[in-house]
Amino acid sequence: MDKVFLLNFKTSFNSGLVKFREYTYFNKIMTIFWLFGPFLFLIERTPADIWMSSISLIFLLRCFILNDWSSFRQAWIIFALGLWITSVFASLLSPMYHLSLSQSIPWIRFPIYVLAAQCWLGKDRDVRVMFFGFLIISFLIMCTILLSEILIEPKVRLTWPYGDPIPGSFLAKSCLSIFCVFSILIFTKDTKKFLISITILFLGVLFLKLTNERSNLILVICGIIVSLVIVNFSVKRFFIISSFVLFLLAISINFFPNLYERCHSFKSNNETIIFGDKQDLTNKLFNCSEGSVSFLNQIPLFNFNTSYWGTWRSGLQQGLEKPFLGVGPGGTRHTCGYLGEHWLPGKNYCGNHPHNFYIQLFSETGIFGLILGIFMSFSLIWKTFVNRNSIKNCPLCFSSFIIPLGVLFPLQHFGSFFGQWGNLFIWFALGFAMSCSSSNLIVKSSSMNTNSSKKYLIFVTFFLIFFTSIIYSSDIKRWYNYKVYADNCRFEYISFLKNNSMKENFEYNINKFCECKINELKKINANISYRISLINNATSISKAKKSFIKEEENINTMCLIDLK
Repeated sequence: MDKVFLLNFKTSFNSGLVKFREYTYFNKIMTIFWLFGPFLFLIERTPADIWMSSISLIFLLRCFILNDWSSFRQAWIIFALGLWITSVFASLLSPMYHLSLSQSIPWIRFPIYVLAAQCWLGKDRDVRVMFFGFLIISFLIMCTILLSEILIEPKVRLTWPYGDPIPGSFLAKSCLSIFCVFSILIFTKDTKKFLISITILFLGVLFLKLTNERSNLILVICGIIVSLVIVNFSVKRFFIISSFVLFLLAISINFFPNLYERCHSFKSNNETIIFGDKQDLTNKLFNCSEGSVSFLNQIPLFNFNTSYWGTWRSGLQQGLEKPFLGVGPGGTRHTCGYLGEHWLPGKNYCGNHPHNFYIQLFSETGIFGLILGIFMSFSLIWKTFVNRNSIKNCPLCFSSFIIPLGVLFPLQHFGSFFGQWGNLFIWFALGFAMSCSSSNLIVKSSSMNTNSSKKYLIFVTFFLIFFTSIIYSSDIKRWYNYKVYADNCRFEYISFLKNNSMKENFEYNINKFCECKINELKKINANISYRISLINNATSISKAKKSFIKEEENINTMCLIDLK
């Protein structure tokens, strides 16, 4: 007999509110804070990061007060902690250790957030359904925002509300559970629910297509296909759906090849349009400013003469040259330009990072980090898979394994493993998936039986450190940015000094040169954050302001004269 999957928002909301009234005051605040997380992701990366980081820190504090570390005994978090320690150790050995440490140390907040969602905030099914309801609302708001952008400021790659071409990452990664759940609910016998499911899936796929983010569109389509296959799985259903998908794929490749065209670049002009000028709107949405290229011909596994493969190749080469601990987190963008010839096919393309999690782990944390990263990913997928039936007829639980399988699948183009934006979307989705599949975990309740004075001392200490960091954050950031800039200077100006006949006492000369540069930058109160952003974005140096380039040339000349 076929399973009937149920998801009753009204019942869960009413039941959740009843349970919510029984929570402690602290748990009420934290649950509300967690529930409104999806809306913060519609604003910008800073509010979203503060939300996720705060939950991580408070969860750690809670574990300490309750003396309850049982949630850390799970295999996936053990591997995550091992990967984190390995990345920190690799950072200390990196030629740009200040930059690498700034990448590796904060990364642990992402797995700890997942742990907090899994073992604390998302433990109750009704609360999770409430969270899922808010996620659907934020999903619909994002679709409305993208529709507004299409009408007001159309372009080939949509950027609202972030100002970057990444809204598809929110739809595809953070909202992947929506596509999976409503794909399962298609098979309901309720016509109303069926139509709602079809409408949401159609809207999501349509706006993902309009964002022109191919990788995210493929991720969602694959998620939908897997969801359709696993519902009341049978070999017959598998072959029918697989055959149908392959048929559509063959038809689209042969008769609609334009579907697989991607732009070399996208228009970013901010002019508004006159509503009703249909041709102008079509041109802005679908015409590329510098031509297009076939997406199928760019797949790294089939073509070794593309930038896609070039970024993978550069990461693989750096990992092979430093196989044990790599070049340090964030280091690939700086060491890539110094790579020599190698037996790997194709040519290197030096971007910000290798654009693949596992290649990046290999190149920046070595074979040890790669192995731990693979085990961590497999553990997340396995845990959600084996627990998919832990709640009877629950589509959230049943489809939860598709999220880690999709966002951590190795053969795809990723952002930076140690980056901010991409990780926020991915670990947000992983947190919800893990909470949906972990109802069998047993952790202590939130009642704190420790001594009151001890609790008071811990809270006061924590918030003193927290608010002191906020008050002096700009000074701390500026001080650390100069450390990062000094590391980069000693690394990037090797060729510059050698070309200016500074080969004798080279180590002494480059240290004095960089010390001079930093002193001059401090004298003119230079925008060091802008310089760090250029360091962190390998492709943006050519787009730097002319005044910046002139200023750099003057300082370089001055410091070179002092050395001579």
